Amino acid sequence: MKNLSIPQLLKNQLYILINLQSIIFFCLVGLLSQCTPKDVQKEGCASHTDDGTVDYTGPNQKVISDILLAARPWRIASCKGATDYQYPNTFGNGCVRDSYVDAAIKAAWAVEYQWRTGQKDLAISNAAVVRQNLDYADALCSNRDLPTACSNCECGTIKIYPCNGKTGSGSGTFIETTIVKFTNPAFTPITVTVNGTSQVVEVGSTVTFQGQAGTSLKYHAETSGKTTQGTQIGLLISWDGDDIYPTSGTKTFNLSVSQDFFFLYIVNQSSRKTTKLLVNYGLQAQTTDNINIPNDKIKYRTGYYRAYSNSNIRLEGENNAIWNLSSSDLKLPNTQNQSYTFTVQ
Repeated sequence: MKNLSIPQLLKNQLYILINLQSIIFFCLVGLLSQCTPKDVQKEGCASHTDDGTVDYTGPNQKVISDILLAARPWRIASCKGATDYQYPNTFGNGCVRDSYVDAAIKAAWAVEYQWRTGQKDLAISNAAVVRQNLDYADALCSNRDLPTACSNCECGTIKIYPCNGKTGSGSGTFIETTIVKFTNPAFTPITVTVNGTSQVVEVGSTVTFQGQAGTSLKYHAETSGKTTQGTQIGLLISWDGDDIYPTSGTKTFNLSVSQDFFFLYIVNQSSRKTTKLLVNYGLQAQTTDNINIPNDKIKYRTGYYRAYSNSNIRLEGENNAIWNLSSSDLKLPNTQNQSYTFTVQ
């Protein structure tokens, strides 16, 4: 990843301020009433306050446990409203990345405090803030060095949360995670599923998945043209793969549509709307889509179709109108991600 530019750093600083404000907010939520010694066994008071273990069990449990055990000493308040707590130290020494890791540590402490005092829904909600700040920290890692605000120095939080996607276990051993990316150079959004988790890649965009380096990576992706009601137009295009997460760095999958298919646009400049689309008319691979294309001279997306040397297109419309595009007129470039625009006159 390239080092961040000054505008990007300023933007990151804004994120830091926003996140730090949120940390202050949820750390203080519920600290509205002072407990007395007789309240210790009641709801809202912690069973223990030491830093020897992490009780939280929920989303992002491992990373919260890892960074809290690595960031000792700290102390949980004896109950809601009590002031006998101790925040973890601040470990940053000037790195931009440090601000995010320190914010994640404070957020993790708040999660543990809320969990021990019975505020479990709030703890689970704020666990996502921990992961978000660490994601920001991961984004600031470089393959060559760490993004710092000083020269010849190492980020102070590196021993708590190392760079390159390594998550501390609290015992000195680390599990390295790496990233895979899926890009969409096609003409319609693509749904990508990796090891059971799905994301939608918009046209011209990229999504990322993170997993343990060297572990199995099974993915399935699919796309098609669709009507405004969500009905499929043309053919379903799919990709399948059985790979592994890279041992280092990032692996990118480019979800290109092969030259065996083409995507069809239609512009209706005639005096009638079309009602039926037949691609590869009269061939074994013929497809029929009952779709209306209004005669408004707007370019409409339809779907993906088989690309042959003798492919053709037939449109039928109101009042028995027919428009034919012969194979000699349908000149495809025979390349990946190819498309054709049929202008109806």
